[in-house]
Amino acid sequence: MVATASWDHTVRLWDTSDIESPKQIDVLTGHRGLTWSVAFSPDGRTLASNGGAEVRLWDVTDPWHTKLVSTVPGGNYTVAYTPDGGTLVISEGTKFVRLQDLREMPLVGHGDVVASVAVSPDGNLIASGSWDRTVRLWRNTPDRTREPLATLTESTNFVRSVAFSPDSRTLAAGGDDAVVRLWDVTDPSKPSFLTALPPVAGEVMSVAFTPDGRTLVLTGLRTAQLWNVSERSKPQPLAELPGYTEMVWAGVISPDGRTLATSVGEQPARLWDISNPRQPRPLAFPGNGFVPAGGISRDSSVLVTMRGDHGVELLDMRNGYRLLGTVGKSVDPPYSVSFSPDGRRLATSHGDRLVRLWDISDPAVERLVATYSGHGLDVPSVTFTPDGTTLVSASNDRSVRLWETDVARAAERVCRLARPGINELEWKEHFPGIPFTPPC
Repeated sequence: MVATASWDHTVRLWDTSDIESPKQIDVLTGHRGLTWSVAFSPDGRTLASNGGAEVRLWDVTDPWHTKLVSTVPGGNYTVAYTPDGGTLVISEGTKFVRLQDLREMPLVGHGDVVASVAVSPDGNLIASGSWDRTVRLWRNTPDRTREPLATLTESTNFVRSVAFSPDSRTLAAGGDDAVVRLWDVTDPSKPSFLTALPPVAGEVMSVAFTPDGRTLVLTGLRTAQLWNVSERSKPQPLAELPGYTEMVWAGVISPDGRTLATSVGEQPARLWDISNPRQPRPLAFPGNGFVPAGGISRDSSVLVTMRGDHGVELLDMRNGYRLLGTVGKSVDPPYSVSFSPDGRRLATSHGDRLVRLWDISDPAVERLVATYSGHGLDVPSVTFTPDGTTLVSASNDRSVRLWETDVARAAERVCRLARPGINELEWKEHFPGIPFTPPC
């Protein structure tokens, strides 16, 4: 296969198995200016094209069904891959060359706000739900390579929430068309639609599975419902929680499967014992805050609440919900939170375009570990991968980003790109009087 770049703003793929009579396979469009150069990745699965002040990455595994994978801003004239395929070399005019680590690139493809993101419990998949009415599936690999797998298009309005079942084989999504849908994602490149729950009275704001995978909880306009999804293709209603007269923004299930926290606007959260999902019981809750998505720790011992500018409060679920500590008093309240698997860190996503990581090993002492910047707009959703090494965030800028949570591993990647390193003479020039201790 041969790829050509043209001043007509297109890239063309050609079948050259018969060199005397090449046949056009596909025409790739979307560049907003002259297309200057193209380059195949070493494994032949991705094509980079440079034109219109951007580099586009195309999945050409099946050249008859080419898919746009990502877009990198900038670039002039030339683009190439390093031999390991992990870095793009992009010319910037006549004097500069930029190295783009492909593992640091966002997942793109959505055409509107990405409202929700979830990682499968086995760590292999990422699902993103968007206001463009689609859910996208991506393969998650240890080296964080980007591989789009499928786009689910059954939704007819904004998608607000996505969730995987505990066995990673079922995906649920709900949104503004008032319907929760289930897909079988055992083969994530060819997901199959299973069923849709009956429409509720208005928007669906959150979906979540209980740890045993047998019950699905949905919340939305004036409702919070529990459904038996043991037989995925034939869900059965179990219970509807009484007393809701406004939008129920979040439904958070404790990992032990016993507690459901629901939140309505500025009102105090309401907690329920759902040990028997057919007969949920209200629980006494002395707190007066909102419980955001992801707001219960992995060991079901800590509950997150928020109220106004009081920061993120950490409450002891095993000892009368006493206050353990507070983080983030000086920043805007987060949209969502996520506990690390070991419970020692808390990630928060915010309207100021940032994701923050807090050390809560001693909840009485606020300690900000890292601030992740890169999103261009609000960040409504964040979650840890199951191994705790990566954060995944979704943004109104239409992208999903992956962030390294291990400082040593992040430094190692920086050093791989920062070659040659600083020498002793350069160190003395820039850091006089400081002992020579190069970071790489």
